[in-house]
Amino acid sequence: MKRALALSAMFLLALLAWSAPVRAGEEAPVGKPAPAFELQGTDGKTHKLSDYQGKIVVVVFHSLKCPWAVAYDPVLGKTVTGFAKPKDDKAPEVVFVGINSNKAESLDQIKAASARLPFPILKDPHNKVADAYGARTTPHTYVIDQKGTLRYVGGIEKAPTAPDEVGKSSEQYLGPVLAALVEGKEPPVTKTAAVGCTIKRD
Repeated sequence: MKRALALSAMFLLALLAWSAPVRAGEEAPVGKPAPAFELQGTDGKTHKLSDYQGKIVVVVFHSLKCPWAVAYDPVLGKTVTGFAKPKDDKAPEVVFVGINSNKAESLDQIKAASARLPFPILKDPHNKVADAYGARTTPHTYVIDQKGTLRYVGGIEKAPTAPDEVGKSSEQYLGPVLAALVEGKEPPVTKTAAVGCTIKRD
């Protein structure tokens, strides 16, 4: 009887842990559904994660002022270009979405500076989406597969020591992860450390 009660209690605790929302500062778990979002973008449209069902989605938490985020802009631009057209007609499309959660950077400011990126930046008021994902830095990067499952969390590459060294690492993460998912394979890595500036929360 005691054993049955103990097992029941363990099952209940596991169920609660499974259904509990991700706390601020705690990264969303890889292998589980990515947190939903609905935010206004620099393109004047409202973007929902569900809009991209059937596509691979790269979510990058971005900042206009962070030297790390600015340095990674051209690197991300090249990555977007590299995955713009699937080699196979049956291969999933890859889309990129930037999210700005910094309290001091307004949507108007983001619009003025967004021309340097080939994808929309969405404004995250009161950093609710950043909290849901557990994003801490810019650029903190998340890759979501066609079914809405989070498959990768971390940096674009092995963390360099300074912003002027970005894009030069011999250990790249984002590109190989996307290449694997496009080919229907398992990502070579699922979680890494993200370097960057701390997201300025409300």
